[in-house]
Amino acid sequence: MLQKLINGLRVPETIREDYWKESVRLNHRILVLLTSLTILAQLFNIYRIFFASKSGFTTLNNRIYFYFYSTMLVMCIIYLAGWPAYKKHPTAWRYIQNAGIPFWLVWGMGVNYYDIYKGSLSEGNLLFATALLGTAICIQTAPWFVLLSYAVVTSAFIGLMTIALDFGYAWNMVLTALVAFVLSYARFRYTISNIKSKKIIHEMNEKLIEEKEKLNVSLQKYQYVLNQTNNIVFDWDTQTDTAMFSGNWNDDFDYPVHIRDFTRWIQTSNILEHDQRKVLTKRIKAAMDDHAQLEMEVALNSRHGVLKWYLLHFIFLRDSDGNIKSGMGYLTDINRHKMELMQLKYQASMDALTGLMNRSAMEEYMKDRLSDRLPDDMIVMLIIDLDDFKHINDTYGHPCGDKALTEVAQLLKHLFRKGDGIGRIGGDEFMVVFSLKQNLPAVKKKLEKLAGSAPSFLWDSAHIQLHFSIGAAICENDSYEQLYERADRALYETKQCCKGGYTLA
Repeated sequence: MLQKLINGLRVPETIREDYWKESVRLNHRILVLLTSLTILAQLFNIYRIFFASKSGFTTLNNRIYFYFYSTMLVMCIIYLAGWPAYKKHPTAWRYIQNAGIPFWLVWGMGVNYYDIYKGSLSEGNLLFATALLGTAICIQTAPWFVLLSYAVVTSAFIGLMTIALDFGYAWNMVLTALVAFVLSYARFRYTISNIKSKKIIHEMNEKLIEEKEKLNVSLQKYQYVLNQTNNIVFDWDTQTDTAMFSGNWNDDFDYPVHIRDFTRWIQTSNILEHDQRKVLTKRIKAAMDDHAQLEMEVALNSRHGVLKWYLLHFIFLRDSDGNIKSGMGYLTDINRHKMELMQLKYQASMDALTGLMNRSAMEEYMKDRLSDRLPDDMIVMLIIDLDDFKHINDTYGHPCGDKALTEVAQLLKHLFRKGDGIGRIGGDEFMVVFSLKQNLPAVKKKLEKLAGSAPSFLWDSAHIQLHFSIGAAICENDSYEQLYERADRALYETKQCCKGGYTLA
């Protein structure tokens, strides 16, 4: 127990150098202000002796006070003048500051002794108490040195004043010395705790810097490997919603390699077309729920808005509890291969006369729409049949009939969106597939507009007005075959009762 108390009065060996540097720095901040004020105070006291006192320097009393004031004045000036040498002799300056404690106490004791000797008891007590508390507040050092200084000087003060001081005044001096020591010790413990905390933080920071350097080396190796491939590798931290892409990303796209708020960025950036964004969002959610790997083809808007095809491979990484921590994947450039396939597929699925999709292409398109359908999608299928088309062929010839078919094809392209399915599925039959967000009035309005927009054209000075009938069906969890059958029945009803109009099943 005793050894623990003794150790508590010492500066820990592990932080001894840091403690003294910090103490000297803190002490100096206070002592510069204190010595400056003290110099002014002593100059004023000396002025009072020479100019405000009637007796001036002729009396012994004034001469004694002058010596006290001059001594303090000289010591303060020496301290301020000698401070620039601190950087060259920091250890010596620590001893100088420490010496300030006994000097201040002894100086205060001397002034107080003389005051009490003259009979001014209350003033003497106040001045010495100020010296005790002042050293505790203004000068930080080792507690054992403070305790020793207070014990020796206070004991000497009480011993010298034994005759003049009664027990109450002596006890007050002891209590004041104890309070001063507690203040000094509290500052000591706070500084020790602060230095230890800084040391821990510094060590942690150095360790982090070391780990960061190791990580940078690993990342450089990782980046080198990535740069040797054409794949774009990315890492999505789902906790911070931050995505990091490899260097090829910046080469192919005009986007940063680090993207914050990645979920929102996917929804708001123009890297994906609207339909692709919906499909990708749905597939990502399914992969998260099913613990599955995601693989799909995506068309991305690269630099200058050029659409390029990539094969996306993606997997979520989970902790031991199954919680998603991050996602990793890569994009493989399949644009050339995709373009070749799309060209072949287009040629195989195109109606040579109208440039629209043929029957098999429309069926495939419709099945794709049904598989990617979102809960609030309203998918509508239209079957359009030219009225009296045989009469046009018989009267004006087949070239005129071909002209009629191309006119209808152009009308459909004009009235419907680029992403809608538009095809010629038979001789004079067309099919249109489009979707809206659960809006039946909008569907009816679309049908009315289409029914009233049958085109006309001139053929060998003959004005030919085309008419067509429409059968429409809204998907209700139907398969392609079921939806086609319903739309075909609606067309039959239109043909029977109101040619040139439409029927919505």
